Amino acid sequence: ERLVLSCHDCSDGGLAVAVAEMCISGGVGAEIELTALGMSDPARALYSESNGRWIAEVDGKDAARFAEIMGDDAAPLGITKGDVLRIKDTGAEIAVEEMRKAWSSPIWNIMGGGCE
Repeated sequence: ERLVLSCHDCSDGGLAVAVAEMCISGGVGAEIELTALGMSDPARALYSESNGRWIAEVDGKDAARFAEIMGDDAAPLGITKGDVLRIKDTGAEIAVEEMRKAWSSPIWNIMGGGCE
């Protein structure tokens, strides 16, 4: 039915990295809530590198149909919007442009050092 607009696995960095990379590549922010995952520890929900977990983006008009098809194997996490990634449960937020710059920069720029 071609309901999925974009999709990313959570195997390398967990949910946090998957959503961040989706925001960077799509140039759009997101608001997510971790409560739908049923995990009490936000760090575990965000960074568990599960090979069987995927993040799928669907159009709002297709969300009910996608949920019907997926059944208990899917949980709605939030929406795509704006230019900031917000994690409501933790209060964390970061601009997509800031993530893009960090993602595309050498690690020593981020860590404050350099290669001599």
